[in-house]
Amino acid sequence: MSVHRLIAKRIDSYRIDSVFSVQDFLDIGSYGTVKKSIQRMEKADRLIRILDGLYAKRRISKLTGEIVYPSMTSVAYALARKFCWSIVPSGEHNLNILRLSDQMPATFEYLSDGPYRSYDVNERTLTFKTTKSKDIKGMSQKTSLVVQALKAIGKDAITEDDIDRLKSVLSAEEKKATLEEGMNATSWVYECLKKIGEATNDQIPQQQYRRH
Repeated sequence: MSVHRLIAKRIDSYRIDSVFSVQDFLDIGSYGTVKKSIQRMEKADRLIRILDGLYAKRRISKLTGEIVYPSMTSVAYALARKFCWSIVPSGEHNLNILRLSDQMPATFEYLSDGPYRSYDVNERTLTFKTTKSKDIKGMSQKTSLVVQALKAIGKDAITEDDIDRLKSVLSAEEKKATLEEGMNATSWVYECLKKIGEATNDQIPQQQYRRH
């Protein structure tokens, strides 16, 4: 099977909201060959270009007849894969994901261990802000979301309703993970994690827990 057909077959297997780059297919062929194949599919109206080097399946709304663009989340994680960044949503975007806010942010913000970058995507803004690697390394995506959500709300603004909402969106395994992975977070954040996980002192490996 040709490189072009292998790439097309893989793209066909992707979910409808997927975003991808040339780098996602380098196990199939060389950079130049993959790029030409993707550009060929774009010219054939099978793909649309989201940003320089980022593509998605072409979808047309049956209601409006206009192109349907992928979610900003898909775009953000495609960029992270392309540049080998670790990222986590932050700010109002994070609160929206965890259902702590009904507000849809105008700017979709992520913390990253890469450089500061800002992109305009379909009249919306996608921003990556550099942070210390300890803020995002060694944590699952869900733990990172919870930690950043707590920081976005703020120490003095956290309510019991917020804690209860986070309890409701986390599974038992995810609560356990937040307690294990969030031990090096700021002390007030970790106290909130303990409330969310309803942890007792003997459930927490004290030798690893350090306050800041």
